[in-house]
Amino acid sequence: QETWEVTKDTEREVKELFVKEGDMVEQGAPLFEYDMEEAKTEIQQAELELEGMRNDITSLQSQINQLSAEKNSASEDERFEYIAEIQEKQNSIKQTEYNIESKKVELEKKKEAIDKAVVTSEIAGVVKSINESGMDSITGDTAAYISVLAVGDYRVKGTVSETNIQMLSEEQPVILRSRVDEEQTWTGTITKIDTQNEAKDENENVYY
Repeated sequence: QETWEVTKDTEREVKELFVKEGDMVEQGAPLFEYDMEEAKTEIQQAELELEGMRNDITSLQSQINQLSAEKNSASEDERFEYIAEIQEKQNSIKQTEYNIESKKVELEKKKEAIDKAVVTSEIAGVVKSINESGMDSITGDTAAYISVLAVGDYRVKGTVSETNIQMLSEEQPVILRSRVDEEQTWTGTITKIDTQNEAKDENENVYY
């Protein structure tokens, strides 16, 4: 059967686990939820920072308008100083505008993370295993947090040569025959043809 696995984000804590091993779940059923309180606080802080930067731009633009008005009545020597100061504030506006766009991207990522706080199952099946640590106890590598085993019809995996694969296509009906009893057969449908993961027969130099 097909197994679907979800790996836990190591940078986030799980707030609540909704299932246990052996539970039947439907596609789209919630499995667990991340704790997003810190992210919500960060969003509030980022929105305050955005508001502050927009106010800075408004203030800088007002100062530019004031300096432009004063420049028109200033002497020739003083005008250069006004121009330099105006250009400095215009550059500050551009830098602040860039900072605003960067902060918006950061804000959208945090909001997206909150929207995806609840992780749902991509398939219908039974909860096969739950690894609370999210790590392989032997290798120490990241491992699946929750594994869901699909229920329903069985799948049969096999290999074919490069020559025979040309005769097969997805959704093609097939008959499966027992290796021990030729009279025993099952009907099926080809659901997937994987041409990316080739296997080589070392004895015959043929690819499957």
